[in-house]
Amino acid sequence: MERIKIPIHLITIILNLFTNRKNSVFTTFGNTDLYDIQIGIDQGEVISPLLWCIYYDPLLCEIEQQKLGYNISHTWKKDVMKIEHTTISQTVSSIAFMDDTTWVAPNQTNLEKILDIADEFYRITNTAINKNKSELIINNNKKDTIDIKFGDATIPIQPSKKPIRFLGVWISFNKNKSFIKQQLQTEIIKFCNIIKRKPLTDRQLIYIFNMVLAPKIMYRLQIYVLTEIECQKLMAPIRKTFKNKLKFATTAPNYLVQNKFLYNLMDIWSLQCQRQSKALVSLFSTNTLLYETAKSVYFNSKKDLA
Repeated sequence: MERIKIPIHLITIILNLFTNRKNSVFTTFGNTDLYDIQIGIDQGEVISPLLWCIYYDPLLCEIEQQKLGYNISHTWKKDVMKIEHTTISQTVSSIAFMDDTTWVAPNQTNLEKILDIADEFYRITNTAINKNKSELIINNNKKDTIDIKFGDATIPIQPSKKPIRFLGVWISFNKNKSFIKQQLQTEIIKFCNIIKRKPLTDRQLIYIFNMVLAPKIMYRLQIYVLTEIECQKLMAPIRKTFKNKLKFATTAPNYLVQNKFLYNLMDIWSLQCQRQSKALVSLFSTNTLLYETAKSVYFNSKKDLA
């Protein structure tokens, strides 16, 4: 905390919150006896995400300074009458939130250097890491097991061709949407099977979909874009369930439940268009890592299409 110039009085307050503490566990038979907490922060503690960022920041900064991550760059001439070239370049080495960390590298050598730095950090901070739970995604067709050196250990990893979950979003290099579509279909069918047996009012039904299921679907679709036909197929069982609950005929026009002046049932295709539009505006209106990366990708794509 001193490293990022937090006032000493605030540091003292935070340290006092988590030192010399006792804890007790709720059980069916009452509370257990008090015991001393040796180290750590209670799970679910509201300040823990902030403290984790402070704790993890030195590692992420060190790896970023080493420039070992994946580099995205583009070079072009602003003026064809001049010799000078302009280059934009951005290096991405990590994606981290709390204890979920993804290291990004252009090759195995750089990846092992990143892991060596991380392993040293874990040893210094006395952090326990289960290295055997590591997963590897590569952008080629290699299927053989790869021996990755993780600090003083070597772990054999089978490159995963299946999507890997990171913070609830499934990531895959082959851009196959069938997996996420199957997930969404399963989620929607489960939702419909539950609500069709519940004594809910029309407004309760709309609220549950608009405020619970729809945001969940949009979160899962953060790195995927579905066509309008695919979205309509996902919406079909939802509309059918709502019409049945509202005593409408299944052939009744969809606008009866989707019109904003009537029931205002949100549509997946419309929500996706809104989200993509907002994301695009946000992407190119802020000078962030995401903006610089997107700009390089845009220029390279433009060059490939030329």
